[in-house]
Amino acid sequence: MRFEENQILELFNSLKAAEQDELIRLLTQAFRTEISLTPEALAASPLEQLMPMRDIIRGYVLTKKNVPDIKQAYAAMHNKNLPRKIRFGLVKESTKNDD
Repeated sequence: MRFEENQILELFNSLKAAEQDELIRLLTQAFRTEISLTPEALAASPLEQLMPMRDIIRGYVLTKKNVPDIKQAYAAMHNKNLPRKIRFGLVKESTKNDD
């Protein structure tokens, strides 16, 4: 088994059944072909397809596992005196001699 196949299977198996179904559906849409994440199907897939598939699955898993608590983050920042204006760079004021 190639390294990429092993990584894909480990990531895929770390998901719940509903998440696995959603991921298969999303991969099928992304690759515009029916996707199966069985060891046999992965062994038959070219490396050029496995590498982006692995990266997509890794991103999906990270997104599902690391959902930030927005309400808590907002509450923590609510009482702090945060800046109200944002400026980028420095604007040089022109003088009459700057033509």
